[in-house]
Amino acid sequence: MADRPTPLRLGSTLPSLAAPPASGMGLSVRPTSVALQLGNSVQPTPLPLAGGAGGGQETKMPDWKPRNTNRARNLRNAATPAERTLWNHLSRKQLGVKFSRQMPVGPYFADFLCRELKLVVECDGFSHDLRPKHDAARDCWMRDAGYTVLRFTNADVLENTEGVLTMIHTEAQRLQQKP
Repeated sequence: MADRPTPLRLGSTLPSLAAPPASGMGLSVRPTSVALQLGNSVQPTPLPLAGGAGGGQETKMPDWKPRNTNRARNLRNAATPAERTLWNHLSRKQLGVKFSRQMPVGPYFADFLCRELKLVVECDGFSHDLRPKHDAARDCWMRDAGYTVLRFTNADVLENTEGVLTMIHTEAQRLQQKP
């Protein structure tokens, strides 16, 4: 009768797989492959790729850039009254599409972003009057990256909320119909 492995119990110590058993044959665990150890020679066997047999092909993981979530959080917490008013109408897919607020888009942050349609909505307050060249460069970058940018003044959002929402909804419908 063959030796059966001892079942592990809660709180028990796992056996080490790094050291070979006394017989000289066993598994050696490495971060990227499993190796069969025979005597003193180790022969790696490639692990299959996710979703199939694989064949040992290597794929390079994409270089992910970390998002500046602290800055986005600070911007959300410091939202202007106009941004809060607009968010009350854009959140929860009330216009039929999902918007997120204070989202990083390239080197910039969008006040409101619909990723699906690449639609950016900006509320411009007093600070935007001081930096028109910065806003123009930002809009140019976003257009070149395939985004549509809608800009509204804080006064428009607060005094004509329905008109602003109608313009956003109309643009979202237009973008949804694009092939």
